[in-house]
Amino acid sequence: MTVRRFDLNTRAFHWANAVGFAVLAATGAIMFVPALSEAVGRRELVRVAHDTAGYSIVAWALLALAGSWGRGLRADLREIDLRDAADADWVHGGWRADLFARRGGVPPPPVGKFNPGQKLNAAFTAAAIAVLAGTGTIMFFHTHFPQWLKAGANLVHDLTAAALVLVVAGHVVLGLRDREALRGMATGHVDRAWAQRHHGGWANVRSPGSDPRRPSVDP
Repeated sequence: MTVRRFDLNTRAFHWANAVGFAVLAATGAIMFVPALSEAVGRRELVRVAHDTAGYSIVAWALLALAGSWGRGLRADLREIDLRDAADADWVHGGWRADLFARRGGVPPPPVGKFNPGQKLNAAFTAAAIAVLAGTGTIMFFHTHFPQWLKAGANLVHDLTAAALVLVVAGHVVLGLRDREALRGMATGHVDRAWAQRHHGGWANVRSPGSDPRRPSVDP
């Protein structure tokens, strides 16, 4: 038995962000590290690629959230905004059983579709994208802003980008450790037993068709 975890639009949104972030990280590193700048050259082309990738992420997010195709993604955002007792249990030690305990050991708290770590990751990433877009816009239209604002935007942009790189690196490591979670974002479906163990509040308390926020079950 498998459980449908993400629809096509949500998966496309995730992977488009992943590609855009990879371009941003690579081009940003080239512009920031002098040795890389000298080795690669073509700074103007690198800058254009960086700016294009940054604004494309924002545009893609707005498109993915719009219309009937964005219903699943909007529901996920509402789920991310929820907090309950299972989330509190996860934060106060349950995360060990969820992330590091062997299968068959003490079960983790029955969190919903997303555990608090995933919710925090999503919230931070969204905030970081907003900050990077805002400071990047100031840097892009630098001739229209005073020097103190440009200098501040530069500093905030660099610090936020560095923090986001670390968070994304941790996200990738955890994703590679949990192949079933990775499968969910690749195919849209996960093993029902995995869903019951790691997201019991989402997978267990449901009868098919009773709640559109709950997963559909496939044989």
